[in-house]
Amino acid sequence: YTVISIIGLVLIVWGYGQARQSPVEIWLPPPALRHLTSLFTLLAFILLAAAHGPGNHIRSSLRHPMTIGVLLWALGHLLANGMLADITLFGSFLLWALLVLRAARRRKLPPPAAPKMAGNLSAVVGGALVWAVFAIWLHGPLIGVAVTP
Repeated sequence: YTVISIIGLVLIVWGYGQARQSPVEIWLPPPALRHLTSLFTLLAFILLAAAHGPGNHIRSSLRHPMTIGVLLWALGHLLANGMLADITLFGSFLLWALLVLRAARRRKLPPPAAPKMAGNLSAVVGGALVWAVFAIWLHGPLIGVAVTP
């Protein structure tokens, strides 16, 4: 499954890059929405860290922080990008996250581990640090679009 997932991700990134070669503008987002996207992606990285970190209040209260993080990431990118390729890619991820959350609400989950303050701190600090590194140094080289303040 891991190899298939990696291949799928590579194909998504490649296809998105190809689609950006012939952009079709649907709408022109106001520049202020970039700041909202930065906030949404910061929260998404924190939620991703909370999903995989030790017991924390974020994971125990939200139950599905990674899926909610994907939802915020996709929503933020939809707000800041108005090309057809962007709407297709990020809209698909947003729809996927909504459907997963809907299905997850119907499942019975085991009780979460006892949350600890150290888990909260590691999720927030770790997620924020990874977000900063990705936004400042990696987004441009890996995605081809530099994050602008």
